[in-house]
This record gives sequence, C-alpha cells and structure tokens, in this order.
Amino acid sequence: MPQDKRPKKLLDQMRDVLQTQHYAIRTEDAYVDWARRFILFHQKRHPAAHRSPKFGGKSEIALSSGDGCDTDYHHGARRRHSVAP
Repeated sequence: MPQDKRPKKLLDQMRDVLQTQHYAIRTEDAYVDWARRFILFHQKRHPAAHRSPKFGGKSEIALSSGDGCDTDYHHGARRRHSVAP
C-alpha cells in the first residue's frame, strides 16, 4: 500500500533552510525554538487570522503602536543620527 507523500512540517522546513545556510546548530535550535513558541503563543492560527475586519484589515497590534508609521522617526531617531552643523 503506497504512502501519501506529505510535505515536511514548517519547523522541519525551517531547520533544512538553516542547515543549507550553514548556521551553527545552537543558532538553528534557538531560531526553531523561537518560531515554535511564537506559533504556540498565537494558538497555531494562520497570520491572516490575526487581522480583524473591524479595523480595516489591520491587526490590533499594528493599531496599538500608533498610526502605523515608522516609530523610530517619531521617537527622535532622525535627530540622534543627524550631524550638527
């Protein structure tokens, strides 16, 4: 009886990519663990499910940070990096 050829799971795919890019095993473990915890934190929902139609397709996280513009600019990052005349 032939078995169905299932695609690899997401974290296994991530591990394969990190190995082909020659990341250190500890870095690979850390990245995969972070991704696993991120997925579990969001109850294994697809990222598109995080968007809310009541907010015009934006996530609640994006709305809580302001108007969606670059926050570094608004917090004075441009002034800190400018050269004095």
